[in-house]
Amino acid sequence: MISSIPKEIIEYESEIVDYIRGKTDGVTITDIAKDKEYSRNTVSKYVSLLILKKKIFSRKVGAYQLYFCEEEISFPKIFIIEYYKGILSGLKQKFPDSEDLFKEIGRICYKHIDLSLGGVISKELKGSRVNRFIKIYNDVFGKFYPSSDVTNPLIDISLKKLDNNKTKTILKFTHSEFLQDTDDFIYHAYIVAGLIEELWKKEVGRKIQCNVESVHISDKTEDSYYELSIEVE
Repeated sequence: MISSIPKEIIEYESEIVDYIRGKTDGVTITDIAKDKEYSRNTVSKYVSLLILKKKIFSRKVGAYQLYFCEEEISFPKIFIIEYYKGILSGLKQKFPDSEDLFKEIGRICYKHIDLSLGGVISKELKGSRVNRFIKIYNDVFGKFYPSSDVTNPLIDISLKKLDNNKTKTILKFTHSEFLQDTDDFIYHAYIVAGLIEELWKKEVGRKIQCNVESVHISDKTEDSYYELSIEVE
């Protein structure tokens, strides 16, 4: 049966879906228009059609509307989480007191994981204060957090005054998949710290120091937490 849909529509839709599929962190209409060299009106038109057809979906992240492909990896996420936790536990036993090593591993991981914030967001952050970055980081934290679709951590953001009249941002993580009544999985915090440093450096073009400030493990999971600090150099 010959399709009654004009070839032009099929080609536009196919190219836009393929583009979004390759950008797992989401893209804006501006990103699509720029990279595909389409007009914004054209992209908006076909994005709306693709949403109606349930081929893509949108999500509000900070000030931006990001678009994602509806296709999902069929591999069970719970299995991936438990596998990752098993690796963390094994590494903690084999390499005790190696926190700096796993922060460096976090930096290396950035090279192999697509954590791009997108061109529009990255551009805005280049001249922004650290709190603006933290706001967006909080919105898109699932990119760094393997269990975000199962158990979202709670993140409390505060500022701490330093002796040199500077401030650093403190992120306090509670209700985390990796904060139980054991510290077997705590290297996750150091990997995340390394990821944040590398993300800021590569995406925003500014260096920061992201360190694990404290770790508190309690018999009650809800009372366990770890804190990351962020300082702009």
